[in-house]
Amino acid sequence: MNPSTPPVPWSPPTWLTPDRIVLAAVVPFAAAAALPAIWWIPRARGAIEGKAGAVAVMATSTALLSVALIRYALRATTHRGAWLRCVLGGALAGVLNAGLSLAGIGVVRDGQGGGFFADFCVGTFLGGVYGAPLGLGFGAWYAVLAGSAVRARLDPSHDGPDRVLTTAGLWLLLGGACARLAWWEAPVALSPWRIVAVGLGLAVLGAARRCARLAWLARVAAGVDPRWQLDARRSDDVRRSDDEAAGLLPLVRPGGRPQDGVLLYRANRHDRYRSASPSAPAALTALPGLASQAEADG
Repeated sequence: MNPSTPPVPWSPPTWLTPDRIVLAAVVPFAAAAALPAIWWIPRARGAIEGKAGAVAVMATSTALLSVALIRYALRATTHRGAWLRCVLGGALAGVLNAGLSLAGIGVVRDGQGGGFFADFCVGTFLGGVYGAPLGLGFGAWYAVLAGSAVRARLDPSHDGPDRVLTTAGLWLLLGGACARLAWWEAPVALSPWRIVAVGLGLAVLGAARRCARLAWLARVAAGVDPRWQLDARRSDDVRRSDDEAAGLLPLVRPGGRPQDGVLLYRANRHDRYRSASPSAPAALTALPGLASQAEADG
């Protein structure tokens, strides 16, 4: 009977999933980038400038449509499919955003919704000229983030969420800087510099966790942590190898490297009937040196 296996050190909490990381990153970016992205358009600037609540309407509409687009992209079954959904869906979202934003600004300006449908139609028509190209650009930028999350789901590993966290951090850092520098005097619902600061923090956190995981694995390989050990999967015993791998994730994304090693947790049990503590497999890892030694030992 296998001993109870504790969580592998530096594994992310169960609530920190790639999809949640992406959605949490998209919302503030959309709110920060919505106005700078359209401030160069005279008609849009005239409809928003000086209108109380117009900035909030534009930011809210952009954020909601961005969430809908990302959720649609995250349901893709391939990495390429996520990219295509973001780019093509982004163009449609850009058209809808123009209509919803203009209609919402009209409600805020007039204090009544009687002209909502007419403003939506006018905005959607104009969206074909401006909204579609802008939405295409937003979608292409979102594709970087969505593709990272879909890859983490299709090729799962213990470091998958941390990889997405690092990508999201760099994505926010660059996106926030571009949003602020693109049109300096544009009003914003959320400061792009705050997005830059959050992005930098997330990127550092994700990278630090990945480095700490690799450093810990090196200590395990050196025998520093007696609770854990590395063992090679024996290719001459297919059934045993498959049993070890069943339900286990790679500790680090393989990247084409064979997962020929197993990370084992050794329970701290000692009695007169046992010569060694029982162990339970916890994760897969690439151990080319140990694998070749196991082959030689037969």
